Amino acid sequence: PDSDDRATPKRGRRAPTAAELKMLAEATSFERAKNYPQAIRAFTNLEAIRSLRMAILLKRALCLAAIGMKFDAEKDVNQAVAEFPEEGEPVFTRALLLVQWGRLPAAVEDLALFTEVSRDHAEGWMLYGSLLHRQGDLADAVDALSHGLKLRPGDMAALALRGNA
Repeated sequence: PDSDDRATPKRGRRAPTAAELKMLAEATSFERAKNYPQAIRAFTNLEAIRSLRMAILLKRALCLAAIGMKFDAEKDVNQAVAEFPEEGEPVFTRALLLVQWGRLPAAVEDLALFTEVSRDHAEGWMLYGSLLHRQGDLADAVDALSHGLKLRPGDMAALALRGNA
């Protein structure tokens, strides 16, 4: 029952084993080397490990996007959002991909959700403010950028953008 689920972190998921963490490190090394096909295969081999599932889906989505496999990338990131609704990272990653794909209104919607859940994420606030500014929503852009600047004072790009709003 519920009390058993709370006995281990993240809704009853067990911690990854040393072997699983080694496999994740290997997959991540392929990603860092921009060997995306090998990274995608390695992340896919780890997909069943529940304790790593969110990271696997998001990392694989970024690799898929890097090689132009937008449909598959979007499928993975949407799956992460659906499976981990209490986490902000999948929504932020999806927003980054939406920006990359030129879908700014959808990215703004995701960032609005993300900043509500992850109030202390400066980069999220800065990106949200920047996109609001780009869409002409200057008052909300100033608010978002101001919040981001409270978290990361002195950010020159955010100060300049806020000054232009």
